[in-house]
Amino acid sequence: MRILILAIPCMGVEEIGKAIAREKEYDFISDPMNLDYYGTFTRYYYHDGNSMVYKEGAIERPYIFGNSVPDNTIMTHYV
Repeated sequence: MRILILAIPCMGVEEIGKAIAREKEYDFISDPMNLDYYGTFTRYYYHDGNSMVYKEGAIERPYIFGNSVPDNTIMTHYV
């Protein structure tokens, strides 16, 4: 099943979507059309178990319009 939640921003829909996805063991994609977030450049460090690793690059979009949405996915979209 695929669930699309349409909402206006700042209504807590992202938290509701995450909670439903966690409960049903679905994947959650938060507003994939938000190009202010996806595609932006990021730099960060993380620990891989042995040492600190530096990573930089664009944040990948989990969904691109036109592609099919995977089964067991909950997605939000702000209108």
